[in-house]
Amino acid sequence: MSFNLISVEELENRSAENIIDVRDTADFNAIHIEGVRNIPLIGLPNFIEELNPNTIYSIICYSGNRSMQACEYLSARGYQCENVVGGMNAWLNK
Repeated sequence: MSFNLISVEELENRSAENIIDVRDTADFNAIHIEGVRNIPLIGLPNFIEELNPNTIYSIICYSGNRSMQACEYLSARGYQCENVVGGMNAWLNK
């Protein structure tokens, strides 16, 4: 199980289609990065088969805690991912 940590500045260089926001739907709908996919952490097991194991996904939440859990879950199942340090909180304050 391994994944990288990236900053919000590094996230700017990632394709929105490969970014997954794991906050709940209400938080996502309130504010999010344009083009990013919302898969709430609790529902991740239901959507995992829609993900491509050959794609590196950048995972974001509000502070970095739920995205860390998502990265642990995904990487343990052979998916490539990276956790966005500081999450949306850091994104909004950059």
